[in-house]
Amino acid sequence: MVKIGIIGATGNVGKQVVQQLLQHGVPAHALVLMASEASLGRVVAFKDPKDSYKEYAFVVHSSVTPPECAVYILATEAHISRSLFAILPKESVILDSSSALRMDPQVPLLSPLMNGHLISQDTNVYAHANCVASPCSLALAPLRPWGIEEVVLSSYQSASGAGWGAMQELLAASTDHIKGNPVALPTCYPRNSAFNAFPEIGALRMDGHSEEEVKIVHEIQKILELSVPIYVTAVRVPTLRGHAVSAWVRLRDDISLDEVLDVFHNAPGLRVSGTQGYHSPQEVMGSDLVFIGRIRMPAARRLQFWACSDNLRRGAATDLVESTMRVMSLRFLKHFQP
Repeated sequence: MVKIGIIGATGNVGKQVVQQLLQHGVPAHALVLMASEASLGRVVAFKDPKDSYKEYAFVVHSSVTPPECAVYILATEAHISRSLFAILPKESVILDSSSALRMDPQVPLLSPLMNGHLISQDTNVYAHANCVASPCSLALAPLRPWGIEEVVLSSYQSASGAGWGAMQELLAASTDHIKGNPVALPTCYPRNSAFNAFPEIGALRMDGHSEEEVKIVHEIQKILELSVPIYVTAVRVPTLRGHAVSAWVRLRDDISLDEVLDVFHNAPGLRVSGTQGYHSPQEVMGSDLVFIGRIRMPAARRLQFWACSDNLRRGAATDLVESTMRVMSLRFLKHFQP
């Protein structure tokens, strides 16, 4: 039996990966869950997607001495991923969610609905775009035939993008604020997160950009093979789950609003909310789609829209699972019968 290892299986994204693999029909006994030493021996349960009364119990293994698997899914931070590259079997396929290798020219950067064809028999290591770059790439890709010349993005990113601890800090700070209690100093954020917003995700660099903004720019450019200017302001907002983006795009060629709506309607992974309609983070939770709304053209060859997606799925767990299923189909089909 071909084994699939999920490292970081007890985190926000890792849990989603396990649940989605089960939903795709991957046998529970083919999954090996791994996490830090703090979780070693812990038993975690996941519901059987076909029987709500049945659960699968998994014993968590150590990622320090990972059991041998044919495929490893890394739902980990960049520094942990880097340490794992040195100890995982060279013949295994590694699907990494972190930023560790995204800009390595030798490593494919995947947003699987767009460029899953890059998965091949000859490549064993794949990076995945982050939870803003992946949905933005899906939204921008249909516009490439009209010549994308410039993009301006403002992202509104939820607490879950910073991890479970950040979500708990937001909840605790919000509760204290409502009750009139003193709010503890933040440990996961640069500012208090309750009822607040701040344009600082990742460290601020000497050039004024945040690390997150630089990631988004470079990843979209690599995925779409664009060399055009992309300007990003990444903002942390006090929501638990779901990211949103306000986009402004300048195109080279003329296009009508009806044509824009048509290409969005027919693009993979997108759902059009309309010219006046839109979806909010709460409304997209649990979906793999990127919802495009408030679509408008303020001037010729200028386009504005609002995009919203579940950041724990699109650009995270869903992308990893889609890549895994492609790998299994391409390389291990004889041994893998979901």
